[in-house]
Amino acid sequence: MPQPILQTARLYLRPFHLADAPRVQQLVSRREIAEGCLLIPHPYPPGLAARWIASHESGWQQQQAVIYAICLAEHNTLIGSLNLMLREVRQGKGTVQLVGDLGYWLDHEVWGQGYMSEAVAALLDLAFYELGVDQVEAQH
Repeated sequence: MPQPILQTARLYLRPFHLADAPRVQQLVSRREIAEGCLLIPHPYPPGLAARWIASHESGWQQQQAVIYAICLAEHNTLIGSLNLMLREVRQGKGTVQLVGDLGYWLDHEVWGQGYMSEAVAALLDLAFYELGVDQVEAQH
């Protein structure tokens, strides 16, 4: 099953394409973004964006990750990334819960405009109603 595309009033959430690598490289190379993300190195190594994007399809197919490019719907400009890393957690009496760990980054030039809240709401709908996720966790 292909990863679904999500649309909100102002955003278009789609899988990343290798053609996005230069824009990703540009955005995550900014100190403001790297400082807010534990897994983004600074300085950001050349070529890492393309390798990161190339790993997404297998994560989706193995039901381990849902990773979206966040684009402005008006002109399809890539402004960030939103992901849910999926894992099974065993509970008592053999019960298993599907838990998603939420992660994101956003171009600092569009901070404070509600884009991430809008994108997260769309992803949570997908997670709970389509993917069967039981719980979502996020840390700062």
